[in-house]
Amino acid sequence: MTKIILGAILAAVAVISMTAVPAMALSPLPYLQIVSSSVSDSPASVSITTAAPVASGIPSAYGYGVITSNGVLAVTTHKGVGPDSITQVTNQSPVFHTHFVTLASTGDCASGLKVASASFNEVGNLKISGDNISITNIDSSVGTLTNAVVSFTLTLENGNICVNPQ
Repeated sequence: MTKIILGAILAAVAVISMTAVPAMALSPLPYLQIVSSSVSDSPASVSITTAAPVASGIPSAYGYGVITSNGVLAVTTHKGVGPDSITQVTNQSPVFHTHFVTLASTGDCASGLKVASASFNEVGNLKISGDNISITNIDSSVGTLTNAVVSFTLTLENGNICVNPQ
């Protein structure tokens, strides 16, 4: 049952990400506009280019996700939440870091998606330079990477961390 629910959520996120890409050109948040992305299986790596410097949205809560066979490989920053990774040492440090995330459907979030679980350990080597994001040495526990890449904002709603695909 859990695999069916996870599969349905991942399919919904993939559809949202594919339909959201053309609309991103009109987004007032250019750092969330994905200009290009590439995913490699051997070795597992991801490259994402955005329309503006990735860090230009700090201290907002936002990030980028790659849909995998097991969930989502997320690159995120979120001042005020945490610390929830080795890199984020206090909840007031808005640093980018990676998580392996599973999502759940919920009526408590306007988007209908919430974070069900997130890894504490980072799941890849993250490098951000200007408008480029690179993740290498991705842990095999995230599953098979797909070519579905999405940007998102995070909000706190009704006690949940809500994921809002852009």
